Amino acid sequence: MSNTCFCLLKAVSKSKDALLRLDTILKGDDKEYYLTHIDDGFEMQLPRQDPATGLWECIYSGAMRNSGAPAFQSLTDDEKKITVRATGARLVAFDELCRKLDFGVEYWGEEEGCCFQEHYGMNRKGSLFANEIVDWTLDWTDDDGNELDEPIVTGGFGDRYEQFTTLRTIYGE
Repeated sequence: MSNTCFCLLKAVSKSKDALLRLDTILKGDDKEYYLTHIDDGFEMQLPRQDPATGLWECIYSGAMRNSGAPAFQSLTDDEKKITVRATGARLVAFDELCRKLDFGVEYWGEEEGCCFQEHYGMNRKGSLFANEIVDWTLDWTDDDGNELDEPIVTGGFGDRYEQFTTLRTIYGE
């Protein structure tokens, strides 16, 4: 059984339809694309249009298998040939999805079992604007082995965690 990396994604596009399509992909229900390392079951907040930029934004919460990193790396030629038997959907990573559907995405994830937090961002052109991973632990016991009500946090992104950049940066304007 793989470890689970819990995450938040913010996607930004000029098109509300692109964000709705991403929701279908993140749920594993799309007939054309299947995002690598996704654990089906992402939840989507309602898309909203920013009046200042005209861009649509949406936040999705869910989980990736082990890490979100593979979803932000280009697939090999052999991986691009992989299809999901049940739907016929083809395996993809965000670089291809961002270019084809015209959206940018920013990702924050944490994996408690393997002790890390990660942050990735890719604009609509498929170019990374964030690519970082840091050690992070939660200790639920004190030095004497007593259980704590709140964990002792070591490492991680601190106050930066889940602080999304600007809509224009995510989209790639």
